[in-house]
Amino acid sequence: MNERLEHLFPEIDFELDLDERTLPSIDHLAPAQSDQAARIRELTAERTAAYGQMQRMMADINRLRESEQRLTASRQGMMTDMLYRMALLSEYRKGGSTESVVRIGTLAALLAHAIGQPDAFCDVLQLAAPLHDIGEICLPDALLGVDEFDASLHHEMQIHCLLGARLLASANDPVLATASVIAESHHERFDGSGYPRALRGEDIPLAARIVACVDVFDALTCDRPQRAKIPAPAAIDQVLAMQGCFDPDILSALGRMRDKIMLVRWPLDSANVTDELRHAIEQQLRPDFWRRFVD
Repeated sequence: MNERLEHLFPEIDFELDLDERTLPSIDHLAPAQSDQAARIRELTAERTAAYGQMQRMMADINRLRESEQRLTASRQGMMTDMLYRMALLSEYRKGGSTESVVRIGTLAALLAHAIGQPDAFCDVLQLAAPLHDIGEICLPDALLGVDEFDASLHHEMQIHCLLGARLLASANDPVLATASVIAESHHERFDGSGYPRALRGEDIPLAARIVACVDVFDALTCDRPQRAKIPAPAAIDQVLAMQGCFDPDILSALGRMRDKIMLVRWPLDSANVTDELRHAIEQQLRPDFWRRFVD
């Protein structure tokens, strides 16, 4: 505390002994000396009062800072929970599961980490990636769970990307802003064959390029009304064979992560997930959940 106050108020000697017992008695001094000693005592009292006031001010500032930190943590927790519930709504709408929400976010974050993205970016992906199909809540039931469409329905299906982007658009929150970008562009393909804007290469935002790869992998490993799931190793091989569709750097990282993907995929598979893990992730999905799988 003294060091901080001395930096702010260098003209004050906070090391001065303020114990009145150390001050000289003025009874035996001449009038001039007595006046000087009285002035010293007066200045010392003023310094003591100022020092005490500054201590109280610093204590008040610290209490305010701690209160603000608690409020910020509470707001972040509420935001995380809201995003998680939105992702669950989207997943349940198309017959998915709690585990799928967590898998998409965790694998996307780990893939981002594998290509050298900072932890903060990976934390955002953990929460933003599961919202990639949020626009599907606006689609008719007849379009959900269908892999192939005729020309009359294909355009309508593509609209879910734009609807999702509009639902999540935010200029202030980084998770919502990233989720909006992912929702709009996760069906774009590296060779320009995707939708809704036929973007190609690095014109596709990085977060969307990552989630595009993870989304296809996870979909292949899940049962759908129109097809059965395939084992995760075969799904990895199938995604790796889609060279034109995905960013080559991301595919390379996916190949290197084969063992880690299996480590993540097994406990988060609907058939294997424990009640304890399900309860934990249903209570609150932390943005740093992916880190438990990092060596």
